Amino acid sequence: MGLIINNLPVMNGNAIVNQCYVNIRNLKNTKNDNGSFSLECNVNYININTNMIFLVDIYQEQIQTPFSGELWSYLYNAIKNKFTSQGLTWTDDIKTN
Repeated sequence: MGLIINNLPVMNGNAIVNQCYVNIRNLKNTKNDNGSFSLECNVNYININTNMIFLVDIYQEQIQTPFSGELWSYLYNAIKNKFTSQGLTWTDDIKTN
């Protein structure tokens, strides 16, 4: 499961990827030395036309209490909220290949 984003600006807005598939991998929930907690995942950006990953980003969020929910759903929704706040339009998609 992932997201399809149309017209994703890249390279500081100097280029546009027409269709991009985004998924999350390598989810982590760790306790930091200062007592806070980090929720983290890799965000893979895949060009649909070439089926190649062209960017791997790290999404990270700091929280003060232990996280006890379903980590994948939480981070997936956080990524969708991030894209929405950036003015990007996305669609949920199940990648079949």
